[in-house]
Amino acid sequence: RFVWDYIKDGLTPEQAMKAPVRVFGYEMVYIPKDKHYVGDPKGPDGPDNALYVYPNNGAYLIGSEEPILVDKQDGALFCDQDNPRSRDDTPFTIPKAFPKGFRPFWIMKYELTSQQFCDFLNTLTRKQQQSMVEADISGDEIKNYYVKTNSEEEHLRNAIVAAKKGNRTAEPVRFYTYAPARTVNFMSWSNIASIGDWSGLRPITELEYEKACRGPGEALLNELAWGVSMDDTANIGRVETFDGADGSGYEKKVPQKGVVNACFGGGIAPFDVGKKEKPDNPGFEGPVSGEVFENLRVEGVPERINDGASYYGVRNLSGNVWERCVTIGHELGRAFDARHGDGELDADGYSNAANWPGKDGAGAGNRGGVWSSPEPKYLRIALRFAANFPKSEDGKNSGCRLGF
Repeated sequence: RFVWDYIKDGLTPEQAMKAPVRVFGYEMVYIPKDKHYVGDPKGPDGPDNALYVYPNNGAYLIGSEEPILVDKQDGALFCDQDNPRSRDDTPFTIPKAFPKGFRPFWIMKYELTSQQFCDFLNTLTRKQQQSMVEADISGDEIKNYYVKTNSEEEHLRNAIVAAKKGNRTAEPVRFYTYAPARTVNFMSWSNIASIGDWSGLRPITELEYEKACRGPGEALLNELAWGVSMDDTANIGRVETFDGADGSGYEKKVPQKGVVNACFGGGIAPFDVGKKEKPDNPGFEGPVSGEVFENLRVEGVPERINDGASYYGVRNLSGNVWERCVTIGHELGRAFDARHGDGELDADGYSNAANWPGKDGAGAGNRGGVWSSPEPKYLRIALRFAANFPKSEDGKNSGCRLGF
């Protein structure tokens, strides 16, 4: 049951009775109010561009939502800048309104799935849908019916499709997927912002990302989202294939013994393109379903490590697809003030939420590593080598996870 003020929306009682009503839901995890650390104990000697207490005093404790100075000043928050994707020039201040993870918030337990993206697309007008996909969907026939990758066949496990024919030209297109629980990739920042605005949620910040991973405990050296160090190789294992219907949400990981808790090491990493002709680990290339690790509990393996779960139980915060976060490293990111979407998009399908990074993605970046990351070191939660990387276009590694 729900209450709808249909008169406020301009409908008569007769129109309201005939209106189609659809309900969508994302499973969310509550992150309580608490202090938390960001960065790595090794500071400037830790993961690339990790946050730390200047000059070299380990991870930084966030104990309130008060403004934070980022500067080369004893006791201040700082991070190095080995490339422009880390941050603006210092000094700058992270404003009080910017969500730092101290206040309570909600975060999606799993990354957005193929079915959830189809559900979103299927509520839009034809014009709005065109802005959210890459294939030309203006005609009755859609040649490249894998609409996110603009291709006639599956590419890197993106499973969003439309019918080849019979789409007419004015009515909304109907989108489908044959892998409903598989995490959807090729998400542009405009996709993420539009889904956030449409759903009444919002993007998360990179400081909230670290809180969701680590919880209130001390930061570990080279820490991964399931609470172990990258150096503890016995508690890291990559999924190689699946037992059951791939993308169903019920499939189980393979190998089915030992520690298998992350999706990484598939394909050729972007920085290795041109250097390698074939992947180090032949097999599937792309993201997995969020539930694949928890669907099989291996005896003797602690539950959190088995599931690849964060302190609060959030899945796949290390590996699978990029966590696209609002960054502290750009002035447009620092303008973000945690307001959530209002359910309304513009006529072209884009978000019109105030103080969010815009369609070009300036003010957003990437955290957490991806399926094509060749080694566990790229999955470390303090790693910020692309934390201020807009990447507005669809990318094979980009997913969507929202908060509130």
